[in-house]
Amino acid sequence: MNSTTYFEPEFVQSLHAMAWFSRCGQGLPADLAASLPFEVAPVATLKKAMRQWGSTHWEDATLEARNELTGFLAVHARDAYRQWNTITQLAKVEVAQALAEKFWRPYAQQQGLDTDFLHCVQWDILALCMEHAYRQQHGLPQFFHALLKVYASGHLPCGWEGGKYPRGRLLVW
Repeated sequence: MNSTTYFEPEFVQSLHAMAWFSRCGQGLPADLAASLPFEVAPVATLKKAMRQWGSTHWEDATLEARNELTGFLAVHARDAYRQWNTITQLAKVEVAQALAEKFWRPYAQQQGLDTDFLHCVQWDILALCMEHAYRQQHGLPQFFHALLKVYASGHLPCGWEGGKYPRGRLLVW
């Protein structure tokens, strides 16, 4: 079994074609906020973004979104859900590692960022891959596909404020 079983080449190519982090610290496009299922607020500086992606609020929000995904699958797609570990391993090896080498690590080194940055981005992208792998399931939660829109715009989703997910708003650098 290989990654194309779960992630067609167009999906993987679209991740490689993105201008990762190219607009961090710049204003958010109006159409971005309108396309997301939650409110968005900008984070103005790298220092503030670093505090956010290292916060328990952001960790809790992304963990809750991932739990929502796995809970949905456990109830609505029990047989398919049994492949979760296999799919995650494929996503890590065949999708995330290449993105990390090509985009994430060079950016982290250029900006002087620690491994927390890499772990946060990888967490989001692995969860995105899982949403994508199970995309045929009607009603599947799409939190990480929403984050993909932020990444695709050249920004970094980095925090959550104003309430426990799903209440509150996404912070974007």
